[in-house]
Amino acid sequence: MEFTPKNNIITLAAHNGSFHTDDVFAIATWLLYLEKKVPGTPVQVMRTRHPAEIAEADVVVDVGGEYDSTRFRFDHHQRGGAGVRENTIPYASFGLVWKHIGPYLCGNDAELWEKIDTSLVCAIDAYDNGKDVAKMLVEGVNVPTLPLFMMIEKPTWQERGSETAMFEAFMRAVTKAKAFLDRYMIVQQARIKALREIVATYNESANPAIVVFPHDYERINFVDILPSLPGIFFYIYPDNSGTWSAEAVSTTTGTFEKRKPFPVAWAGLHDEELQKVSGVEDALFCHNGLFMVKAQTEAGAVNLAKIALMS
Repeated sequence: MEFTPKNNIITLAAHNGSFHTDDVFAIATWLLYLEKKVPGTPVQVMRTRHPAEIAEADVVVDVGGEYDSTRFRFDHHQRGGAGVRENTIPYASFGLVWKHIGPYLCGNDAELWEKIDTSLVCAIDAYDNGKDVAKMLVEGVNVPTLPLFMMIEKPTWQERGSETAMFEAFMRAVTKAKAFLDRYMIVQQARIKALREIVATYNESANPAIVVFPHDYERINFVDILPSLPGIFFYIYPDNSGTWSAEAVSTTTGTFEKRKPFPVAWAGLHDEELQKVSGVEDALFCHNGLFMVKAQTEAGAVNLAKIALMS
C-alpha cells in the first residue's frame, strides 16, 4: 500500500477521551511505518471526534465510522464492522492497520507477518471486540496482561482532568506499544529464522539420531520443532558459557517425556564423577532430570550422546 501525505506534516487521528490497546497499537504501528517509509517527515497525533478534523487527517484509526484503506481510514465501529478473519476473530483497528502496512514492516515476509497477526494482533482485536478469548484459538499472547501493561498509563478517576493530560497518557502508552511491537517483530523474525535453520541442519546431518547445531537457537525453538522430526534422539549446540550442551528430544511437542533420556547412573553428577562413570574425559554435568548433559567440547558432548544412544 502506497502512502502519500497531504501536507508537510503527517497527521494521524484517533478518538479522544479514554483509550484502549487497539487504538494505541494502531497509532504505534503507523508511527513505526512512517519512520521507515518517510524518515524525517514530521508527524503529529491528534485525538478528536470532530468530523471536520477527521476529514483533514492523513490517517484515521478507531474513529470516523469508515474502513477504506485507499483513503487510510481504519475504523471498525460502523454497522456491520470491518470484516472477520477465517479464524472467526473480527478485525479491530489494529488488525486493519496490520493487514495493510504490516507486510511492509515485515519486509514482505509473509510467514513473519502471519506469525505476528496470529500471536499478537488477533488477541488485541478479539479483546477489543468483546470476544471471549478464552474460548478462541489465540496463540502466544496472554490477552489480559498486554492491555493491562498498556492501560496502566490511563489516568485513574482521581487523576482525570484536562484533555491534555489524557493525550499525554495516550502518547506514553503509544511509546510503550511502539517499542513493544518493534522488539516483537525482531524476536519473531529470529524465531522463524531459527526454525528454518534447525530443519535445514537436521536435513543435512549425516546422522539424524544425533544432530549438532552451529548455534544455540534457544530451547523454545528446539523443543517446538524437533519432536516433529523423525529419527532424532539428541541435539547438541554451543552454549553461552563456552561449553557444549547435549539435550534429549521429547516424544511430542508439549511433553517432557524423552525419546531416549540420558543414563540414570549419570543423574546429578559433575566433573570427575561424571567423567569416571561416562568415560568422557571432558564431561561436566548431567541434569537430575536426565534431559541434558554438558561437556567442555563439541566432541565430548557428541560422545556423551552416543553413549546414551547405545545404553
